[in-house]
Amino acid sequence: MTDQRFLDMLRGCPDALESRQRFMGLLKDCFPQEPALVNVMALLHDLGAHTEIAKTDSVTRDLAFRFTKRLVDGYGIDSGRAETVVALFCTCYAEAIGKPCDLTTIEKAETDSGQAPSQLTAPLQSAGQSKPNPAPGSQTSKGWMFRRASPRGFAIGSLAYGIISILGSVAPLFFLLLSSMGLWMGFTAKRELAEKEAQTGMATAGIVLNIIALVLGVLFNIGIYL
Repeated sequence: MTDQRFLDMLRGCPDALESRQRFMGLLKDCFPQEPALVNVMALLHDLGAHTEIAKTDSVTRDLAFRFTKRLVDGYGIDSGRAETVVALFCTCYAEAIGKPCDLTTIEKAETDSGQAPSQLTAPLQSAGQSKPNPAPGSQTSKGWMFRRASPRGFAIGSLAYGIISILGSVAPLFFLLLSSMGLWMGFTAKRELAEKEAQTGMATAGIVLNIIALVLGVLFNIGIYL
């Protein structure tokens, strides 16, 4: 699956992928009416898809599947959309740098109206797949739907747990449970935000507050039992 606009952009700007900011700017010029496509392409850049394609001998379905899975599991992207954008990115970038591409089961999407295949109106289905894909970033259990929290949500949760843990540090074990959860959320958020080159201040504040709560709680409870 190729898109001539994207392929021309890659050929015309060999350094397009050197920085995220430059790549985003070129994508917005290339796909002005397709912000969803631009955002997922930017995530692939963050994941280093271009670097891995440049290092490999050929682009295989296994490589495309790995990046599709990382988009779905890590960012909650719809599996059909992720598969479509990964196929578009891999085939175009491989062709631009002269790498063989073995995504043979993904057919080039063309319509009689001339609509570009990258507009993501109909997600591509891999060979033998007949069941519909789940909703974006969700898993179902007994009819309920759950969405993975964003890194910013983890950062806010860590901050909240830190504040509550400090206030509840006088309660045995209560502070330990909350501060431990807050630390886990804080470090998770900080790592994922750093990967996106986003601000990590809130996550860092949550980590600091939870460490303070943990220390205060330990000292207070030791003082009680001495």
